[in-house]
Amino acid sequence: MKTVYKMILIGLMVIGAGIFGYIAGLDILFHGKPTIDGKIKGFEWRDADHKIGFWLNLNNSIDTSTGTNNIDCYNYLYVGEDKNNYYIGVDLCGDRTNNIEGEWIGLYLANNLPSYTNEFALYAMQNYGFENIEFNVSNGQPVSENIDDSFSIFDSSYEVPIIDNADDIEISLGNSEGEINYMWDFEGQRLVLNSEQVNPAGGYPEAEYAVMDFSVNITDKMPDGFESLCASYLNRIDINFQIGCDLEVTTFESQDDDFAEKMQVALMIHDGMHFDISDLEYASADKRAWAWNSASTVSRDETIVFGDYNDTTGMLYFSLLCQNALNSTDDTSFEIFIERMSLDIYFNNIMLNNYWDTSVSSSNYEISYTFDKSPNCEIAHRMFEYRVSKSEFPSNTNKLFVFLAGYGTAAVEGSDFWTFPIDGLSTYNTFPENTENFLELPMGKNVLD
Repeated sequence: MKTVYKMILIGLMVIGAGIFGYIAGLDILFHGKPTIDGKIKGFEWRDADHKIGFWLNLNNSIDTSTGTNNIDCYNYLYVGEDKNNYYIGVDLCGDRTNNIEGEWIGLYLANNLPSYTNEFALYAMQNYGFENIEFNVSNGQPVSENIDDSFSIFDSSYEVPIIDNADDIEISLGNSEGEINYMWDFEGQRLVLNSEQVNPAGGYPEAEYAVMDFSVNITDKMPDGFESLCASYLNRIDINFQIGCDLEVTTFESQDDDFAEKMQVALMIHDGMHFDISDLEYASADKRAWAWNSASTVSRDETIVFGDYNDTTGMLYFSLLCQNALNSTDDTSFEIFIERMSLDIYFNNIMLNNYWDTSVSSSNYEISYTFDKSPNCEIAHRMFEYRVSKSEFPSNTNKLFVFLAGYGTAAVEGSDFWTFPIDGLSTYNTFPENTENFLELPMGKNVLD
């Protein structure tokens, strides 16, 4: 009989430990990925890569519809992943009114992000490493696309990246080392072009050449759904770049008097992809050239202004042509370092403030919210949980960039919005605006089962 009692007691202790572990969130017997039900539970988020506290100074006025007010306090962001998804938890401990009238929240994610200072760079990166989910809490639906045309931007320019998979980049002569996103001023990386000796049949002399051809989809860099509107305001396109050169030659006894003691580099615009360098049409294309006459590494920062791009196809075609004439005694091969290359798109009187949408396919994300207690706060408050499929991103990397914004009763004092990781955005636009505004997080530490 004592043995039976002992077995019953042990069984009760095991069951009790499990219940205690579940309630306390200690992850003793229960763990794994979050269930997207909008309720932050400690044991579900225990193994997330990140839990980040952030302070919000909220408007503490009494909400007349609920008789409660928000408070200034720490709120919490959780970020985790499994093999197929990213998981985001937002515990807004200070949002305590439970008034959903007009409330929305924006989640902005990227795993591939250039260093740019305007929102058009983010529009261009949609579907190529950047995605956003705008959710209307008051009706439980994604925020529909919207342009508030009551605010105009006059004669403005926006720097946008050249993007692998969106744009076609080919090396016609020579070879390259590195990736296209190295031209984004990306973590100190640079794209390298190596020359090769060529004797073209057309208008150029035998020399060392490196030629890089670009086919850039300008239309694809506009906000989805508003390509025609943006194109109608387009003024001009500039090509910005900063490059360096490493010459092997130490003397300049050139075999070609026309190019003596000069390293020729030209940026040219043309129609279609690609021309053969032996084609005289290629040789006569609109080009802006300059020369280096020093056997050292140098850098330039140039802006080349061209006329209208091909507004029928929405494409811009151009080439970077680098040439070093042969020398009778020395090696004239060279390397070109592309430190940065981007486009400046100029608009006249374009109206694009408050552009909102959800770029993620409805089947590739879940979002849920509640008003309840959490392990971080024993008083009922607003919280959100997300699951976003990694299939929305072109490649899985070891980083994730996150930005949050919200509108409604939980608002920073003096505005209608709250944002993280920064405060003080324009009260007319909570879109991140600047890629530097994102929180950069290393990933891969804990891949949830």
